[in-house]
Amino acid sequence: MFNEANLFGVNLYAIALVATLPPVLCKELKFAATEWPPYSGANLKGNGFSPQLIRKIFSDNNVEVQVFILPWARALKGTMEGNYDGLLDVWYSEERAKNLHFTDPYMFNRIKFIKRSNSNISFNELADLKPYKIGIVRDYAYNEAFDSSKEIAKISERTFIINFYKLLHHRIDLTLEDELVARHEIKKISPLLFKEVEFLPKVLSENKLHVAFSKDNESLTEVFNKKLEKMQKDGSMLQLMLEHDFFVEIKPSQ
Repeated sequence: MFNEANLFGVNLYAIALVATLPPVLCKELKFAATEWPPYSGANLKGNGFSPQLIRKIFSDNNVEVQVFILPWARALKGTMEGNYDGLLDVWYSEERAKNLHFTDPYMFNRIKFIKRSNSNISFNELADLKPYKIGIVRDYAYNEAFDSSKEIAKISERTFIINFYKLLHHRIDLTLEDELVARHEIKKISPLLFKEVEFLPKVLSENKLHVAFSKDNESLTEVFNKKLEKMQKDGSMLQLMLEHDFFVEIKPSQ
Protein backbone atom coordinates (compact mmCIF):
# COMPACT_ATOMS: atom_id res chain seq x y z
CA MET A 1 0.00 0.00 0.00
CA PHE A 2 1.26 3.48 -0.90
CA ASN A 3 1.60 5.57 2.28
CA GLU A 4 3.42 8.67 3.53
CA ALA A 5 6.59 6.68 4.14
CA ASN A 6 6.58 5.55 0.50
CA LEU A 7 6.00 9.13 -0.64
CA PHE A 8 8.84 10.36 1.55
CA GLY A 9 11.14 7.72 0.07
CA VAL A 10 10.17 8.68 -3.49
CA ASN A 11 10.84 12.34 -2.76
CA LEU A 12 14.27 11.54 -1.32
CA TYR A 13 15.08 9.45 -4.40
CA ALA A 14 13.98 12.26 -6.74
CA ILE A 15 16.09 14.81 -4.87
CA ALA A 16 19.11 12.52 -4.96
CA LEU A 17 18.62 11.89 -8.69
CA VAL A 18 18.48 15.60 -9.52
CA ALA A 19 21.54 16.24 -7.37
CA THR A 20 23.56 13.72 -9.39
CA LEU A 21 22.62 15.15 -12.78
CA PRO A 22 25.44 16.96 -14.59
CA PRO A 23 25.11 20.71 -13.96
CA VAL A 24 24.82 21.40 -17.67
CA LEU A 25 21.45 19.64 -17.69
CA CYS A 26 20.08 21.80 -14.91
CA LYS A 27 20.64 25.35 -16.15
CA GLU A 28 21.76 27.66 -18.90
CA LEU A 29 25.43 28.56 -19.03
CA LYS A 30 26.85 32.07 -19.26
CA PHE A 31 30.39 32.62 -20.52
CA ALA A 32 32.51 35.74 -20.58
CA ALA A 33 34.93 36.47 -23.42
CA THR A 34 36.95 39.43 -24.64
CA GLU A 35 37.29 41.29 -27.92
CA TRP A 36 40.19 39.26 -29.36
CA PRO A 37 39.63 38.40 -33.03
CA PRO A 38 39.69 35.78 -34.40
CA TYR A 39 39.32 33.90 -31.11
CA SER A 40 36.32 35.94 -29.97
CA GLY A 41 34.60 39.20 -30.87
CA ALA A 42 31.20 40.86 -31.01
CA ASN A 43 31.27 41.24 -34.81
CA LEU A 44 32.67 37.82 -35.68
CA LYS A 45 30.59 34.94 -37.03
CA GLY A 46 29.06 33.27 -33.97
CA ASN A 47 31.19 35.62 -31.84
CA GLY A 48 34.32 33.82 -33.05
CA PHE A 49 36.04 30.47 -32.77
CA SER A 50 36.01 30.05 -28.99
CA PRO A 51 32.31 30.91 -28.46
CA GLN A 52 31.43 28.54 -31.30
CA LEU A 53 33.54 25.84 -29.67
CA ILE A 54 31.89 26.23 -26.27
CA ARG A 55 28.43 25.99 -27.87
CA LYS A 56 29.40 22.77 -29.65
CA ILE A 57 30.92 21.36 -26.46
CA PHE A 58 27.61 21.65 -24.62
CA SER A 59 25.26 21.11 -27.57
CA ASP A 60 24.70 17.45 -26.62
CA ASN A 61 23.24 18.56 -23.30
CA ASN A 62 20.51 20.72 -24.87
CA VAL A 63 21.52 23.71 -22.76
CA GLU A 64 21.41 27.35 -23.79
CA VAL A 65 24.88 28.89 -23.94
CA GLN A 66 25.21 32.66 -23.75
CA VAL A 67 28.48 34.48 -24.48
CA PHE A 68 29.12 38.04 -23.32
CA ILE A 69 31.94 40.05 -24.91
CA LEU A 70 33.47 42.21 -22.18
CA PRO A 71 36.66 44.08 -21.28
CA TRP A 72 39.23 41.63 -19.93
CA ALA A 73 39.33 42.88 -16.33
CA ARG A 74 35.53 42.81 -16.06
CA ALA A 75 35.31 39.35 -17.64
CA LEU A 76 37.92 37.88 -15.29
CA LYS A 77 36.49 39.51 -12.16
CA GLY A 78 32.93 38.54 -13.08
CA THR A 79 33.88 34.88 -13.56
CA MET A 80 35.84 34.75 -10.31
CA GLU A 81 32.83 36.21 -8.50
CA GLY A 82 30.48 33.65 -10.08
CA ASN A 83 28.55 36.06 -12.30
CA TYR A 84 29.60 33.93 -15.28
CA ASP A 85 29.99 30.17 -15.38
CA GLY A 86 33.22 30.34 -17.33
CA LEU A 87 35.76 32.54 -19.10
CA LEU A 88 37.07 31.78 -22.59
CA ASP A 89 40.63 32.09 -23.95
CA VAL A 90 42.51 32.12 -20.66
CA TRP A 91 46.21 31.55 -19.98
CA TYR A 92 46.84 29.40 -16.92
CA SER A 93 48.54 30.88 -13.88
CA GLU A 94 48.82 29.62 -10.32
CA GLU A 95 47.24 32.83 -9.07
CA ARG A 96 44.17 32.42 -11.29
CA ALA A 97 43.91 28.72 -10.41
CA LYS A 98 43.18 29.71 -6.80
CA ASN A 99 39.76 30.95 -7.93
CA LEU A 100 39.10 29.14 -11.22
CA HIS A 101 39.05 25.59 -12.61
CA PHE A 102 41.01 25.20 -15.86
CA THR A 103 40.14 22.83 -18.69
CA ASP A 104 42.57 21.01 -20.92
CA PRO A 105 44.02 23.38 -23.55
CA TYR A 106 42.10 23.64 -26.81
CA MET A 107 44.45 25.98 -28.69
CA PHE A 108 47.99 27.34 -28.51
CA ASN A 109 48.66 31.07 -28.61
CA ARG A 110 51.93 31.35 -30.61
CA ILE A 111 53.89 34.58 -30.93
CA LYS A 112 55.94 34.71 -34.13
CA PHE A 113 58.11 37.27 -35.87
CA ILE A 114 57.05 38.58 -39.27
CA LYS A 115 59.46 39.82 -41.93
CA ARG A 116 59.18 41.04 -45.51
CA SER A 117 59.25 38.16 -47.98
CA ASN A 118 62.40 39.45 -49.68
CA SER A 119 64.28 39.70 -46.39
CA ASN A 120 66.94 37.14 -45.40
CA ILE A 121 66.44 37.61 -41.64
CA SER A 122 66.41 34.42 -39.58
CA PHE A 123 65.75 33.86 -35.89
CA ASN A 124 67.02 31.06 -33.67
CA GLU A 125 67.95 32.95 -30.50
CA LEU A 126 67.50 36.45 -29.12
CA ALA A 127 71.05 37.44 -30.06
CA ASP A 128 70.04 37.10 -33.73
CA LEU A 129 67.70 40.08 -33.30
CA LYS A 130 70.30 42.64 -32.23
CA PRO A 131 70.90 44.16 -35.71
CA TYR A 132 67.22 44.84 -36.37
CA LYS A 133 64.50 47.34 -35.55
CA ILE A 134 61.45 45.49 -34.24
CA GLY A 135 57.93 46.90 -34.03
CA ILE A 136 56.04 45.94 -30.88
CA VAL A 137 52.62 46.83 -29.46
CA ARG A 138 52.78 49.06 -26.41
CA ASP A 139 52.22 47.25 -23.07
CA TYR A 140 52.03 43.82 -24.75
CA ALA A 141 53.82 40.98 -22.93
CA TYR A 142 55.57 38.82 -25.54
CA ASN A 143 58.30 36.92 -23.73
CA GLU A 144 60.07 37.81 -20.50
CA ALA A 145 63.60 37.65 -21.92
CA PHE A 146 62.63 39.55 -25.08
CA ASP A 147 60.63 42.18 -23.19
CA SER A 148 63.43 42.89 -20.71
CA SER A 149 66.32 42.88 -23.20
CA LYS A 150 68.15 46.20 -23.52
CA GLU A 151 70.15 45.00 -26.53
CA ILE A 152 67.19 44.62 -28.88
CA ALA A 153 65.86 47.73 -30.64
CA LYS A 154 62.12 47.71 -29.93
CA ILE A 155 59.88 50.46 -31.27
CA SER A 156 56.40 50.55 -29.75
CA GLU A 157 53.13 51.49 -31.43
CA ARG A 158 49.48 51.32 -30.42
CA THR A 159 48.48 48.42 -32.70
CA PHE A 160 49.85 45.54 -34.72
CA ILE A 161 48.42 47.04 -37.92
CA ILE A 162 50.54 50.18 -37.52
CA ASN A 163 53.61 47.98 -37.16
CA PHE A 164 52.55 45.91 -40.15
CA TYR A 165 52.38 48.97 -42.40
CA LYS A 166 55.73 50.17 -41.07
CA LEU A 167 57.18 46.78 -41.96
CA LEU A 168 55.83 46.98 -45.51
CA HIS A 169 57.31 50.47 -45.90
CA HIS A 170 60.76 49.41 -44.62
CA ARG A 171 60.55 51.56 -41.49
CA ILE A 172 61.16 48.51 -39.30
CA ASP A 173 62.76 45.14 -40.02
CA LEU A 174 60.45 42.86 -38.05
CA THR A 175 57.22 42.87 -36.13
CA LEU A 176 55.54 40.13 -34.13
CA GLU A 177 52.11 38.95 -33.07
CA ASP A 178 50.08 35.86 -32.28
CA GLU A 179 50.05 34.10 -35.64
CA LEU A 180 46.28 33.65 -35.86
CA VAL A 181 45.60 37.24 -34.80
CA ALA A 182 48.11 38.53 -37.36
CA ARG A 183 46.66 36.43 -40.18
CA HIS A 184 43.17 37.62 -39.32
CA GLU A 185 44.20 41.29 -39.33
CA ILE A 186 46.21 41.01 -42.56
CA LYS A 187 43.36 39.21 -44.32
CA LYS A 188 40.97 42.03 -43.34
CA ILE A 189 43.20 44.49 -45.21
CA SER A 190 43.84 42.28 -48.24
CA PRO A 191 44.71 38.58 -48.66
CA LEU A 192 47.13 39.67 -51.40
CA LEU A 193 49.43 41.07 -48.71
CA PHE A 194 50.33 37.58 -47.50
CA LYS A 195 52.76 37.27 -50.41
CA GLU A 196 54.57 40.38 -49.15
CA VAL A 197 55.42 38.96 -45.72
CA GLU A 198 56.61 35.76 -44.10
CA PHE A 199 56.21 34.32 -40.60
CA LEU A 200 59.51 33.12 -39.19
CA PRO A 201 59.14 29.45 -38.21
CA LYS A 202 60.57 29.63 -34.70
CA VAL A 203 58.06 30.57 -32.00
CA LEU A 204 59.12 33.31 -29.58
CA SER A 205 56.58 32.24 -26.96
CA GLU A 206 53.66 29.88 -26.69
CA ASN A 207 50.75 29.87 -24.26
CA LYS A 208 47.98 27.33 -23.92
CA LEU A 209 44.41 28.60 -24.15
CA HIS A 210 41.88 27.19 -21.69
CA VAL A 211 38.34 27.72 -20.54
CA ALA A 212 38.37 28.73 -16.88
CA PHE A 213 35.24 27.76 -14.95
CA SER A 214 34.10 29.49 -11.79
CA LYS A 215 34.62 27.80 -8.44
CA ASP A 216 31.07 26.43 -8.32
CA ASN A 217 31.43 24.73 -11.71
CA GLU A 218 34.35 22.36 -11.24
CA SER A 219 32.38 19.43 -12.68
CA LEU A 220 32.01 21.27 -15.99
CA THR A 221 35.73 20.91 -16.65
CA GLU A 222 35.30 17.15 -17.01
CA VAL A 223 32.33 17.60 -19.34
CA PHE A 224 34.37 20.00 -21.46
CA ASN A 225 37.49 17.83 -21.53
CA LYS A 226 35.63 14.69 -22.59
CA LYS A 227 33.79 16.44 -25.43
CA LEU A 228 36.95 18.23 -26.54
CA GLU A 229 38.80 14.92 -26.79
CA LYS A 230 35.94 13.48 -28.84
CA MET A 231 35.94 16.48 -31.20
CA GLN A 232 39.69 16.21 -31.70
CA LYS A 233 39.38 12.53 -32.59
CA ASP A 234 36.34 12.70 -34.88
CA GLY A 235 37.57 15.70 -36.90
CA SER A 236 34.91 18.18 -35.80
CA MET A 237 37.54 20.31 -34.03
CA LEU A 238 39.54 20.58 -37.26
CA GLN A 239 36.36 21.40 -39.17
CA LEU A 240 35.58 24.24 -36.77
CA MET A 241 39.12 25.57 -37.11
CA LEU A 242 38.85 25.60 -40.90
CA GLU A 243 35.51 27.41 -40.72
CA HIS A 244 37.35 30.22 -38.92
CA ASP A 245 40.43 30.15 -41.19
CA PHE A 246 42.61 28.62 -38.47
CA PHE A 247 45.36 27.06 -40.56
CA VAL A 248 47.64 26.41 -37.60
CA GLU A 249 48.14 23.05 -35.90
CA ILE A 250 46.61 22.72 -32.44
CA LYS A 251 49.46 20.68 -30.99
CA PRO A 252 52.29 22.45 -29.12
CA SER A 253 55.37 23.34 -31.15
CA GLN A 254 58.56 21.44 -30.45
